[in-house]
Amino acid sequence: MLRSYDVDQVAKIFKRFADIECKGKSNLYYQLAHQLANDQLILQLCSECRERQPIPNLLFGAVHFLLLCQSGQELAVHYPSISEKQSSEIPYALFRTFCLQNEDKIKEILKTRIVQTNAVNRTSYLMPIISSLYQRDELLAVIDIGASSGLALNYDEYKYVYENGPVFGQGKVEIRSENRQGELPPFKVVKRATRKIGIDQNILDVSIADNALWLKGLIWPDLLDRFTRIESAIDQYRTTKNISLVEGKSIADFESIIQSVPQNEALFIYHTHVLYQFTIEERKAFRQMMQKIGTTRDFNYLAVEGGSVFDNPSYKMGEVVMELTSFREGQEQTKFLGKVDAHGRWMEWDN
Repeated sequence: MLRSYDVDQVAKIFKRFADIECKGKSNLYYQLAHQLANDQLILQLCSECRERQPIPNLLFGAVHFLLLCQSGQELAVHYPSISEKQSSEIPYALFRTFCLQNEDKIKEILKTRIVQTNAVNRTSYLMPIISSLYQRDELLAVIDIGASSGLALNYDEYKYVYENGPVFGQGKVEIRSENRQGELPPFKVVKRATRKIGIDQNILDVSIADNALWLKGLIWPDLLDRFTRIESAIDQYRTTKNISLVEGKSIADFESIIQSVPQNEALFIYHTHVLYQFTIEERKAFRQMMQKIGTTRDFNYLAVEGGSVFDNPSYKMGEVVMELTSFREGQEQTKFLGKVDAHGRWMEWDN
């Protein structure tokens, strides 16, 4: 569903995006967002998009996507992801001209695309949690709810480098993270999954060239390590045979897909930064659905979400919490595992 925003409201959204999301992380988008917030014409251009979508991410992603599609653009010189050269700023006049020249294409993207980031570095905590829960020779089905393009499901194909710590796994995709507190869950080898299922209401199949470019376009251009990592992860995904991406739009869809996993396979279900998009009633129904499945089979369920999403009053707003729920013989046990950076850049374990 499309939504039209007041231009003044859009300006406030871009200022907040600059100061809260970009400051200290992306100097390019920080400068662009602040300048754009005073540009009535560009604000008007991006004032209509799909409901509940972050307008700055969509607009900047649309421009980045078009630059990746169109070689030889003057603006691309100032995008490190394309020029492979660091840039201190993107000349706003050049950015503005590109937007106006591509106004129709940008409007179409804002109305048809959604922000579907795959923060591959989140596997920095997924991998040790999964590897500590299952035996090496156990058949294992892993389900990602809100999988987007499913790149995180390839956690067992990546190489993990923990700052001042151990290295696990092999592969061209290198995951780097800092263990700031506690110890990684104990395990000896990376546990490989037999079956991988990604559920999403808007599957982003990166075997389609435009989808792969859209995923890259959503990466902030001066975060070169993330851009390089997503490129390698997409290449790895294209050679993987045991991933299935399935469309699921309702709690009933989720339950049906989960119940399709054979009983002789161990089951691990997870989601990262998904439940905040649910209404309170939908969250309650989701948890009831998981409890219902827990009466018929054993499984582990990991929720990684902002603290305000959980029912636990001890979780603080603004913190991202790892909570593991285990179902054994119909009994439910929940454990707080620790806190993490939203993009998996650091972890703090409660052990």
